Amino acid sequence: MLDPHSRGWVLLAALSCLLPLLLQVPRPLAIWLGVTALVVAVLARRQALPGWLRVIAALALAAVVMVVMGFNLGRDTGCALLAAMLAIKPAETSGLRDARSLVGFSLFAPFATFLLDQGPLSLVLGLLAATLGLVALQRLADLESGDVHRALPTWRRVASAWRMVAIGLPLALAAFWLFPRLASPLWGAPERAQARPGLSDSMTPGEWIEMLTDDTPAARVRFFGRVPPKEQMYWRGLVMVHFDGRTWIQSPAVRYFPAPAVALGSSRWDYELELEPTDREQLVALDLPAMTPAGATLGADCMRHRDRSPSGLATRSA
Repeated sequence: MLDPHSRGWVLLAALSCLLPLLLQVPRPLAIWLGVTALVVAVLARRQALPGWLRVIAALALAAVVMVVMGFNLGRDTGCALLAAMLAIKPAETSGLRDARSLVGFSLFAPFATFLLDQGPLSLVLGLLAATLGLVALQRLADLESGDVHRALPTWRRVASAWRMVAIGLPLALAAFWLFPRLASPLWGAPERAQARPGLSDSMTPGEWIEMLTDDTPAARVRFFGRVPPKEQMYWRGLVMVHFDGRTWIQSPAVRYFPAPAVALGSSRWDYELELEPTDREQLVALDLPAMTPAGATLGADCMRHRDRSPSGLATRSA
């Protein structure tokens, strides 16, 4: 069993890890999770809560998070669910193993915070959370070895934790600079909206640099029969002609222009175009399409599709 002093360090470390993540979720949800974390910490200060109560609390918090986040599965919702699970994690903390698991799980919260914000406040709170987490783990190590009764000032424990960080820092820097990193995350949660070489309906000049350094595919094409030379693969899409001094957008009047007449030429290409998932409704075609896919219309400068879900779009071009 944990002594009150060790439990206090563990709960303090967990709450400090939860704080920076709460600042990134919607305010009503942050208040709800913060109050829940304090209530659970008080109720579980002596012993773990019953299993049935923990199950009900987990399901209720997950439901609240999904409702507040609009049932959108993504990075923001995943971070909010992490905060919710951390808020009720102290309810099952009774022994040394549980306490060590709580601290280890809590350290994921500051990491998740940096997926949402990289500001100075998040950095300071993240460093504070990591420091308290290391101090709590050190306290648990002393408890396991029997040295828990050795009275050490708090500043000595903090200094010892940062001394261990200083020892491991050269190895961490070497791994960061010398070993290659994956170009995309291992999980499939979509990233926050930013400039991508895709089918956007606006373009800000300052975002071009990010596009030039991004090799993420926007679409894939498969030809049936002859394949045109690469220098002739001109894909016609949205034309942006209106500039407000900051952003290029499509002219509102172009929606009322009739579609251009298509004259079939001697060279025709039969292909299937598969777009990456996007929330836009623009399509592209090789030069001028001789026929449009089901549900799509040919405008004066681009094709539009009512179904925004990713799918294979077969068309023929003249």
